[in-house]
Amino acid sequence: MATLQVPDSFPFRTEEVRIVTKAGAPTEVILTVEQFEQLLALIEELEDRADFTLLKDAPARPFDEFLKEL
Repeated sequence: MATLQVPDSFPFRTEEVRIVTKAGAPTEVILTVEQFEQLLALIEELEDRADFTLLKDAPARPFDEFLKEL
């Protein structure tokens, strides 16, 4: 991932998200590190929820079978 230094003349508030466009079409999003970390945490939580949803109806493994593996 490339890292670029943003000039001081580029004001950026913590709650703000910047969208970079090329020829009028959005191409990139600029987030603060805090926003990026929050986004990653949210994605991880949503992935976990999706996994739990998929597994909720899966048959449970018999306890005796589990004990044999120990």
